[in-house]
Amino acid sequence: MAADRLARAVRGTLVIQVAMVAVAATIAYLEKGTGFAAALAYGGAVAFAGTLISAWRLRAATEASAEFGPGVDVLELFKGTILKLVLMIALLVLGLAFLRLAPLAVIAGFVVAQMAYLFSRSYAPRWRG
Repeated sequence: MAADRLARAVRGTLVIQVAMVAVAATIAYLEKGTGFAAALAYGGAVAFAGTLISAWRLRAATEASAEFGPGVDVLELFKGTILKLVLMIALLVLGLAFLRLAPLAVIAGFVVAQMAYLFSRSYAPRWRG
């Protein structure tokens, strides 16, 4: 049951991220051209990867908590946070330093995709009235 809710929440967040990055990349393509739009999409993909890593580690924490009790889940969440940060930094360095993508576009795509968390119902506060 919890795994289904988690999967639904991750899907919802990813759909919003993809939609927002697609709109931003389309606008970038019309205004700045293909290279800028591709760099923006790359920045969004970095955020997508972070979302998937977070979901994977959250699922591992949930399973560890159910199997071994509380305390282990916190360790799994810490590992997930560190892994997510390392992965995102590595992917941003890859895009900026090695692929030589437009820095403004990469960062803009990343920020647009991260903003999807604000619009995702799974992370928004819920009214309990």
